[in-house]
Amino acid sequence: MTLLNAPSSCMEMPPPLSRPQHVVLNHLYMQKGKGGPSVVALGTTERFIAKYVTVVLYKSLQR
Repeated sequence: MTLLNAPSSCMEMPPPLSRPQHVVLNHLYMQKGKGGPSVVALGTTERFIAKYVTVVLYKSLQR
């Protein structure tokens, strides 16, 4: 797993990600693109027992 927009190297193990704060769990975040292509990004982080799952969905606003 790597952070978005961060360079990755196949030769080394990335450091583990920090645990998300409880205030960001179970919320839906939305960001619309400014300028450029018309895209909206939706993201949420959920907790399942001791693991955390983040899902990001990118959707074009044009039909």
